[in-house]
Amino acid sequence: MAATIADMRKYALPVLLFGALGAVVFVLVRMRDQPVKPKRTGSAPEARAEEDPAPAKGGLAKREPTRTSLEENVWMSELERAMKRKDLSNARHFQAKICEEIDKIAADESLAKKLLEDIREFGLESDDPARRDIMLQMLRVFEHPDATRMIEQEYYKARSPEESMMLLEAMSHDYHDPKRASVWAIEKALTSDNEEHRMFAFQVMNEFSNDPEIAVQTGIAIYEGSTSRKEQVRIVEKISVRGRYVPAAAEWMRKRLRDPRPDEILYITGGIAAWGTEKDAAYLETLAEEFPAIGDQLREQAEQIRIVRKIEANPHETIPPTGPRKGTPKPADPENPPGEGAKEQPGG
Repeated sequence: MAATIADMRKYALPVLLFGALGAVVFVLVRMRDQPVKPKRTGSAPEARAEEDPAPAKGGLAKREPTRTSLEENVWMSELERAMKRKDLSNARHFQAKICEEIDKIAADESLAKKLLEDIREFGLESDDPARRDIMLQMLRVFEHPDATRMIEQEYYKARSPEESMMLLEAMSHDYHDPKRASVWAIEKALTSDNEEHRMFAFQVMNEFSNDPEIAVQTGIAIYEGSTSRKEQVRIVEKISVRGRYVPAAAEWMRKRLRDPRPDEILYITGGIAAWGTEKDAAYLETLAEEFPAIGDQLREQAEQIRIVRKIEANPHETIPPTGPRKGTPKPADPENPPGEGAKEQPGG
């Protein structure tokens, strides 16, 4: 029996060793079949945009050359780079930065020329509305003779009504050509099928031209050629305010008062205290008798004319303020002016 147990131990040990060795080999083979993951040495790097070139020698990304170098103007260089790529997410940021430095760029003939080339290549020669808008918007603030010529050349080539209105607004600024813009504004106000565009044409001249005389001339031309009462009433309201600084505006207002339309009277006289004379005050009192529904307000405006003229003649004299008369009606809403039937006859 002892011999039998000894024989069993002699054969069992090699079997156990070979079994253990086989298990180790099996584990190693399985491990070799599995993909080996690299050890983390820090945070994972951000994914590189598809448009970025592969890293150059030394680990730095190779930057695609642009018309303007980083040393010349970093924002122009970045905008040029952005416009060459599919991703325009940062393009408007670069455009805004260029607009902040536009005076410096305009004063540097080399940079100004490159910016004009950028506007033409990435804007005017593009069919993408977003790209065109990003680039053409800079013409609004770009004070340069070639920028003015570019606006003039492209106005009638505009791809959309919105682009056309933007170029009109750009040209209306005093550093471009307000007189040329006035011609466009009158044309658009009298021919456009869009009421908002017609009114905008006058508004840009009134707000951006910095030339009140051109704004008044534009407004009068639009008024006399328009068939929209809403449009005419709004223009009357704006021109009346200009009467203090533009004699032609005051004279035109006086002519309107000689044969007034009921829905215009309160807008014509809205700014009359600034430019009216004693004769105008007396005439308003006459109109107050003709239009009793607004008579109190017209008499109040006549009184305001006299007060303002008295202050101008005696600037050191204190005159107590006067409030509006009780029950004085407000001007009609220019969006919904009353009809011609608003006029009341004396004794009516």
